[in-house]
Formats: sequence, structure tokens, C-alpha cells
Amino acid sequence: MIRNHNANSPDIERKVAISEEAVSEQSESAMERSPLIDYSPSALADATKNGKKVVIFFHASWCPSCRAAEEDFKAHSEQIPKDVIILKADYDSEAELKRKYGIATQDTFVQIDASGEKITQWISGGRGIQSLLTYLK
Repeated sequence: MIRNHNANSPDIERKVAISEEAVSEQSESAMERSPLIDYSPSALADATKNGKKVVIFFHASWCPSCRAAEEDFKAHSEQIPKDVIILKADYDSEAELKRKYGIATQDTFVQIDASGEKITQWISGGRGIQSLLTYLK
């Protein structure tokens, strides 16, 4: 026996609603998993005024160790201390920011204080979470 389902069928509408809900939950979950916030002056201002530790990650999309560090952060986001905010700055386009902190290579992390002064700086070598936990002050 062949059952004919049309687009107005309650079964089809229920399946569509369930699918949309699942996609929405996956999107929210993916956003929660991403521990990196894209750098912008306003994101920096928000991060420094909240009393959290702020780390700027100078990232380049073409850099293998940058990609490895980012994937490591995503895979181990639960290990990032709750009082830390990581801002991902584009190494190729943030020339002024690189000058300010003396950044000479991608995959460099700079921890700053609330006034924007450098506290410490390191290169992760693709070991995102391990380097963060090692060098964070």
C-alpha cells in the first residue's frame, strides 16, 4: 500500500517543526562551543570593562598553527577559565593593533589589562588551551 503525504499533512508539519528545532539547537550549541570572539574595538571595550582577563589571539586563516590552536580551543572550551575572554584578531588586517603590541608573527597571544596594557605575550605553536593555561597571568 502506498501512502500519499501531501505538504499540508500534520505529520509533515510536525517533522518540519522538529527539524527546525534541531537546527536551532545545533546552531546555539555551536555558538556556545566557540570560545573565540571576533576582535573589534567595541568587543575589546566590552571585554575589558567586565573585569575579566582579556587575551588577544592574532590569527591568520592561512596559518596552520593558528587553525590548530583554534580547533584546540573549540575541542577543549570547557577548560578555558570562566574569567577569560579570548578575542580573535585578524593578523593580516589589524596592522595598528599589531604595532601597538609589537606582534611580529601570527599565532601570537597577548594578555592585556583593563587599560589595554600588555601583561604577557606568547606564541602557542598550535597548542591553544595548553599555552593559555601555561602563560595566563
